[in-house]
Amino acid sequence: MRAEGIAIVGASAGSGKTFRLTQEVINAVSNNSVNRIDVESLVAVTFTRKAHSELEARIRHALARGNAHAEALRLPLAYLGTVHAVALRLLQEFAIDAGLSPNVDVVAGHETKLLRQAFERTLDESRRQHLDELAARLELGVDHRARRTDWVSPCADIMDLARANRIHPDALPEMAERSIASLFAIMPPPVADGAVLDAALARELEVSGQALRRSDDGRSNTATAMQLVEDAQTRLRDGTLRWSVWAKLATIAPSKKCDVHVADLRLAAERYMEHPRLHDDLRAMTRAIFEAARAGLVAYQDWKRERRVVDYVDMLDGALTLVEEPRVEAELARRLRLVVVDEFQDTSPIQLALFLRLHALARRSVWVGDRKQCIFEYAGADPVLMDAVAAWVEETGGARDRLIHNYRSRPELVVLSSELFCAALAPHGFARPDVAATAKRERRPEHDRLPPLGLWRLETSNTAEDAEAVAEGVRRLLDAPHETPVLDRATNTMRPLRAGDVAVLAATNDWSRMLADALHARGIRAAIARAGLFDTPEGTLLDAALRWLLDRHDELAAAVLDALTGWAGADPDAWLTARLRRVDPVGPGDPGEEGWRAAIEPLRERLAVLAPVEAVDAAIGALDLVRLCARWPDPTQRIANIDALRAIAEDYEERCAQEREAATVAGLLRYFDDVRTPTLQRDEVLPSDDQHVPGDDGAIVVCTYHKSKGLEWPVVVLANLDRAERRDAFEVTPEAAGAGFDPERPLANRSIRYWPWPLGATKNAPLADRAEASPEGQAVSLRERKERARLLYVGFTRARDHLVLAARVSKHKAKTAWLDVLADEEGDALLDLPFEAADGATATTAVRGTEVRVDTRVLGLGPRRDPRDRPEPPAPRWFARPLGGATTARPGYRITPSAEVTGWPAHATLVGAARIGAIDHFARGIPLDAPTRDYDVLGQAVHGFLATDVPGLAPAERLTRAARLLDGWRMAAHLRAESLLVAGDALRAWVDRRWPGARWRRELPIEGPVPSEHGERWLSGIIDLLLETEEGYVLVDHKSFPAPHEAAWRAKCVAFVPQLAAYSLLLAGTGRPVLSTWIHLPVGGGAVEITFPRTSAPRE
Repeated sequence: MRAEGIAIVGASAGSGKTFRLTQEVINAVSNNSVNRIDVESLVAVTFTRKAHSELEARIRHALARGNAHAEALRLPLAYLGTVHAVALRLLQEFAIDAGLSPNVDVVAGHETKLLRQAFERTLDESRRQHLDELAARLELGVDHRARRTDWVSPCADIMDLARANRIHPDALPEMAERSIASLFAIMPPPVADGAVLDAALARELEVSGQALRRSDDGRSNTATAMQLVEDAQTRLRDGTLRWSVWAKLATIAPSKKCDVHVADLRLAAERYMEHPRLHDDLRAMTRAIFEAARAGLVAYQDWKRERRVVDYVDMLDGALTLVEEPRVEAELARRLRLVVVDEFQDTSPIQLALFLRLHALARRSVWVGDRKQCIFEYAGADPVLMDAVAAWVEETGGARDRLIHNYRSRPELVVLSSELFCAALAPHGFARPDVAATAKRERRPEHDRLPPLGLWRLETSNTAEDAEAVAEGVRRLLDAPHETPVLDRATNTMRPLRAGDVAVLAATNDWSRMLADALHARGIRAAIARAGLFDTPEGTLLDAALRWLLDRHDELAAAVLDALTGWAGADPDAWLTARLRRVDPVGPGDPGEEGWRAAIEPLRERLAVLAPVEAVDAAIGALDLVRLCARWPDPTQRIANIDALRAIAEDYEERCAQEREAATVAGLLRYFDDVRTPTLQRDEVLPSDDQHVPGDDGAIVVCTYHKSKGLEWPVVVLANLDRAERRDAFEVTPEAAGAGFDPERPLANRSIRYWPWPLGATKNAPLADRAEASPEGQAVSLRERKERARLLYVGFTRARDHLVLAARVSKHKAKTAWLDVLADEEGDALLDLPFEAADGATATTAVRGTEVRVDTRVLGLGPRRDPRDRPEPPAPRWFARPLGGATTARPGYRITPSAEVTGWPAHATLVGAARIGAIDHFARGIPLDAPTRDYDVLGQAVHGFLATDVPGLAPAERLTRAARLLDGWRMAAHLRAESLLVAGDALRAWVDRRWPGARWRRELPIEGPVPSEHGERWLSGIIDLLLETEEGYVLVDHKSFPAPHEAAWRAKCVAFVPQLAAYSLLLAGTGRPVLSTWIHLPVGGGAVEITFPRTSAPRE
């Protein structure tokens, strides 16, 4: 088979792929076309439903604009949709020819879970026990914290690959044998008698143990070695010595003095790869896993056959079988004329086989995609196969075209990514024409003040601190939106940055959640899927309502309903007292029935005839849940969560239909329990009750690099650039025997290889080195490097206006293991990033070997947050007023001194009565040697010095302290240590002049109760400086506001009034008056008095 009639269109990022697809279809069905085809002759396949909707709408609008109204009306007759939708339609239309029922039920969206369930059902207890014992001996996928091993994941991976490659279950045992043979080929042959190795190890353990105890030198590494020897002796006697312990003994390393005592032990342990028992374990484990996968596939197929349903893979397999039937083949050859495929690079092997068969029938195909963006290998795509297909098309008469114009990004970013990846992808077989792009977006003068590239230098030591630092960088972006102007695509005008314009791309879902938490702590919403829907008040309330309707005597559900609807208008303590005194719950129809009981009780008699979704809707309406959510914090998210709850109920009904079971409210509640119960999902234990993901402009987008594919944002932050390689030869791996690509049999010679890793958490071992050097290991390593480069290409090309690289710097060395994958032919990193530039500076990034130079805005970021100036948002308060009551939100019990005036109901009058009093000017403020945007960090440095500048220090000691603080806060480039001494001297001179003899109390913690209209609340904070005089207190708070003018001081100091009012209120409780309160402005060079009415102690 030749590729004549196939055109592969390489569409780089932002090059107008959908436009090209639309034009191909319009040109084919247009009345003016030379080779016009009927709409019914079109097959147009997209990767997602969203892409299908967009393509269909564009085609319809284009046809209508061209007055082809008849063709637009007949568009539903075309085979237009996702590959699974097209396959399903083929199955439905030609079901009779295949001997199937046209009424095809689909297992939609649950095939992975159902496959896993069928797999687990088919394994009897003896087989499970056998797998558990083998996995324990090999410590397969061991998680020491959870105390479990994992043989299920490789089984699931084998089943998924077998289905994606159309491998019959009966072929898996042979693949197990090939896997075993290839694994043993990299290991030394086993000795005849393993007891000889056991005895030798036991002897050397005894000798080494005695020698180490005699010559114990007290060093920690010697103690560790002794403990390892003792544990190994115990386990060897018990018959439970793991292979990972053999590997550790082979590298045992006590102190240099004691090393001679373990030399023979290392030699004895090094022979573990020759142990026949290890070979037996590996052989048995490999066979057992492949056999379990075979049984799971058969069981899943039987389960679907019994229920007469198909899943997505069945659709493809069935459609591929259909088009090979002579009668169907003849009919489709008569009907089809054009096959258009979107995102061709993400095609799985079985999809490719279907596309080739359809092309053979239609004789004309256009496949649009970008091999540089083939990143869904984990979902079945095979980039090696796609490379082979591209080469076959070019060599056998097919056509190649390229879309080289980038309409998405500003010109500087296009040049950067084009030149960078031309060089980085060249070692991976990409020619320059396949990568190079030219910018077509016009330059905007507003971008002259915004460098195209950003570099965030993360001054951190672990991944948790990385998340905090990136969140701090996002906060700094949003705090100065005018410094990052972006192009609004809707209006084609420039505007300041909004939260929804920013996306942070992460390597893992786990780190994404860490970042979302860090953003939330700064009051910034994150658009990310979060579990815990049933832990929210709205989820808890609906769950309790359904449980109470099902069982009137469910008092826990009744208590939850009482709590979340306002305690029936009573105080919570009064409610509890009354409830404890009541022996029986209120009966139906009793005079005491009111509130939520009166609202939802009428639903009880209808519950038996309501479908689960109808019951959910009825409960939502009876409780007026939408209005309740509108009263709670973050109402938009909560109201959207109601839709997420309904979706779970709809999902339950679909599951019941597939299982041929009755859907009931009781079953729905069991399903609620299932989805909120954490289960093992790949390498994470997670629940499935995800909350609604916000999609408005007020939320930062946080997603993985893979999920960003096909999307774009004005500002994109690339995180986790130190990510290590994640795959090795001991992963479940698809392989193809033989060379070249056979279009007649594209799935021929497809195979699966799996080597169990027998050393648990031990990774550095000779076995790993042998595997890495093997042909199989080299192939996996090459695939991993290529995918890491392609994934970076996807990340670099998501940004329209500003791209940020966020990388950790430790001990003056950047941690950029992933970014360094972008290397030239010699393996040298291509990007030269200005990590040494000062915070806030604009530096230059270069692409080595090219003339590309890009302005780069550098920010130095740490995990720090100032809890006084940026308090964490209070935890959501669930308790509501009674239904129909007032909607004013109650403040939390703990109050933050720096909150806004609205957070201080008890002393709003005190705040309102505050006035600006005296204003004192110092001789001069603190001169800044270089401007800074981060006055919060500057304030920390100044605060720190003023807190430690105690009397009696020698000038040299004061100067040393100041310099150390500035270095620690990385402010030495902006402020000299001598300036801090000037500020300290000015403060002392001012205090001595106004309050001579006052006693200084620096950084004084203070907390206590304050009254409010909702009852007593607890206030806590830290006073920067409290002066004690004979007459009373003087309160001083340091602020790093830099303006030197009195008018600016007056305007700014108003914002600090609530904080000083709070401290004054608490200090009055000591029985001594607060004489005056002051804002000290060391940078501006002065002090401003805030006057309040004389305060008295809060009442008990």
